[in-house]
This record gives sequence, structure tokens and C-alpha cells, in this order.
Amino acid sequence: IQTFGSRATRPCLLWTAIGMTLGQVAIALHLAPTFIHEPLVQGVAGLGLTGAALVIWMLGHSTAQRETLEGELRRSEHRFSALVTSSSDIVLVVGSDGVLTYASPAFEAVLGYPSGASEGLMGERLIFPDDREPLRAAMAAAGGSGAPVHEEIRLQRIDGEVRWFEAAITNLT
Repeated sequence: IQTFGSRATRPCLLWTAIGMTLGQVAIALHLAPTFIHEPLVQGVAGLGLTGAALVIWMLGHSTAQRETLEGELRRSEHRFSALVTSSSDIVLVVGSDGVLTYASPAFEAVLGYPSGASEGLMGERLIFPDDREPLRAAMAAAGGSGAPVHEEIRLQRIDGEVRWFEAAITNLT
């Protein structure tokens, strides 16, 4: 079930019931040897079938729940990605070491850096020198509270031009 997904639950239940029923018929017709007296065999087999069916149903149910959650997560990630990539706002993900790990497409449009040039770029290279300490303090404040912290900062475009931005800093770790 975990390999094939929740769609395998019904076939598993069906083939388990068929296999156990065939085993019962084989015992009743004395085609299969048994060490248990025949009246007890029916009860043991019935309990076995009930237990196997319950386990298969529980695995199928939990797998179906996992598949539903994974589908919702994929849809949510797709919506978030669509929002970020179509936004005119710059979205940056900065590691604890100050290195950019993600920049939205607006990064190129607004600051002039070519696509892909943002990854591995030190965030301090972009920030106007006088704004570095206030930004560090804002980032530290965001790390403690979990709520967004707003700070006005200046960023340098690739051509050296300096522009003002309002940064909303959120610690997502």
C-alpha cells in the first residue's frame, strides 16, 4: 500500500479475502493439512481475516491521508511560487551566514542583477554601508519574535545607483 498508494487498498483487501477463503475451502475439503481441529479452524481463520482486513484498511486510510496532505502542500507551494514570481516586490531568502539562497524575479528587474547571480551573493554587498547595522538589529529582532519587522534600507543596484526600500523581515527558520 505504501508503495502503490491508497488505490491499492481495495485490491489488497479483495486478494486477502480470496486467499483466506481458498485456504478455508482447502482445509474443509481436506486438501490442506491442519493441526487444528476443524471447528476451531473456522474461528481462527475468521479472526485472521478480520485482523488482516483491519490492518490493510488502516494502512490504506493513513496512506490516503498522507496523499491528500501532500497534494494540498503541492497546491500551496504552487500558489506561493506563482505569487512570488509574479510580484513586483523583491523576495529574498538569506541564510544565517548572510548569503542569499533565493531571489525572486523582481530582484533582476529592480536591481539589475542577472538571473541566477543572486544565489551565493553576500547580502551585505547589496546593502548601503550606513544601513547594515540597523538591518542586523532588525534581523535579530525578527529572529526573536517571529513577527515581521519593518526597516527602511538602501540597496545598491548593479550599476551602483542607490534606492530606498521598505524591508519586511521575517525569520522563517
